[in-house]
Amino acid sequence: MLKPFSFERFLKAVNKVQALFEKNLKVQPGTDEQSNVNLKPQLKEDHLIIRADRKLYKINYEDLLYIEGQKAYVTFHTKKKNITALASLRDLEEQLPGSQFIRIHKSYIVSIHEIDSLEGNQVEINGIHLSVGKSYRSAVEKIFGIK
Repeated sequence: MLKPFSFERFLKAVNKVQALFEKNLKVQPGTDEQSNVNLKPQLKEDHLIIRADRKLYKINYEDLLYIEGQKAYVTFHTKKKNITALASLRDLEEQLPGSQFIRIHKSYIVSIHEIDSLEGNQVEINGIHLSVGKSYRSAVEKIFGIK
């Protein structure tokens, strides 16, 4: 639309766009409109399947170092590569096996088996230092037998 425009013209344009969205997006929430494939990570017994970069990735739990949340996206940091996908860190925290993964910060879920050390308010995983949030500190200390 070119300025100046009337409110009636603006309202007509908004209604047109809304109608186009409703017509074109008759797909289940959380799916890709072209392929109708579920975008949410699928968790299995020993791995998870995620959709990113128009591919499906299989990530074995034993290869997963940590997961980093970035607003609506998460990055899966594995021993081989990093994969960023549309997912919720909160949903992953609830679904991942608690015996293998722990939330240490509002932005991080880590593999318990990959934690090398705890120093102050940071854990070290594969040479990378990640902050431990105050509300998650006691859970991390329990892993090391503190408290």
